[in-house]
Amino acid sequence: MAQRNGKARPGLLDWNSFTPLASLAGGVIIGIAASMFVLLNGRIAGISGVLGGLLTPVRADVAWRLAFMCGISRLSARSLVATLTFMASGFVTVFVARHLLDP
Repeated sequence: MAQRNGKARPGLLDWNSFTPLASLAGGVIIGIAASMFVLLNGRIAGISGVLGGLLTPVRADVAWRLAFMCGISRLSARSLVATLTFMASGFVTVFVARHLLDP
């Protein structure tokens, strides 16, 4: 949200945070990574395939599947906290949607 005179102004673009080239580069890198995964492994990097491989584990595949699932391949504390926060908010959202809001 852009600010003018110290006040937040909804609807205005914050030009200091507008980074279309960095965003485009990030998207290109993700696309290249997904393409390489298909070409080198013959598989599509989807959550169902990754999770399915963990349910019927093959010894050589477990490490990368866990890192992919958890989002903590760097093993940093910050990544772990972010992942746990994301997962907890997802669990709470599903619980509320299915058990408290569903008639």
